[in-house]
Amino acid sequence: MGYAVRVNFGSDVYPLGWDINGAYNLQPLGVTKGKKQNVDYHGVPYGNMILHLRNDNCVGPNDTLQLYLDGSDLGYDDVQIGLLTELYGCIDITDAPVKFPMGQRNYHWVVTRNGVQTTHYGSVYIQPNQTTTFEIFY
Repeated sequence: MGYAVRVNFGSDVYPLGWDINGAYNLQPLGVTKGKKQNVDYHGVPYGNMILHLRNDNCVGPNDTLQLYLDGSDLGYDDVQIGLLTELYGCIDITDAPVKFPMGQRNYHWVVTRNGVQTTHYGSVYIQPNQTTTFEIFY
């Protein structure tokens, strides 16, 4: 019969998993009976992010914003990497707060005006148990 160690957190902590040589694993950790083993399990608190997108230099309805997620410092959102949204025209949008694990999230966005594209880069750090606003004014 095998032995395993499992960790359960409440809903206020995002589990990263067992730190095994600098990589995280969420699977139960196998242990050997009669052997001493040090284990390290990591979790981080959640925070909230509000995204505020505003076209400050609007030319018209053909202005385009493409927003991309490039990843996070913890790698928890790697499945979401890529184009998040594409918006047109003279916009001023503020999203409702969205719950994310604390840490840095990296973005880039492509703005098209009069057929000319410009690419911008930015990051936001989600503070634990707080609401952080990420403003993209273009």
